[in-house]
Amino acid sequence: MKNGRTIVAAQRALEILKTLMDNELTVDEILENFSDDNEYEPVYSKETIYKYFNTFKSIGIEIKKENGKYFTDKIFENINLSQEDVMILNFLENYIKSTQQ
Repeated sequence: MKNGRTIVAAQRALEILKTLMDNELTVDEILENFSDDNEYEPVYSKETIYKYFNTFKSIGIEIKKENGKYFTDKIFENINLSQEDVMILNFLENYIKSTQQ
């Protein structure tokens, strides 16, 4: 079920993004933050984190780096989402909520 894996990967990417909105962290600190939760330990790696950074950049979310720590602004003014993008995000949000119940 490829779609299921895609949704889980999207959820992980959004969790990384939220983490970077709340904190300035090195890649090692990001990995440490998520390795505390055994659910994520086997799937996160430095390579995965950098892939997420590239994905964010490709959709217009700037990941900044200062003194070896990565972060992003809390407000995203330059993201142009289509109606389809909004529908996908809504679907992901509902899916994530349903799996946490």
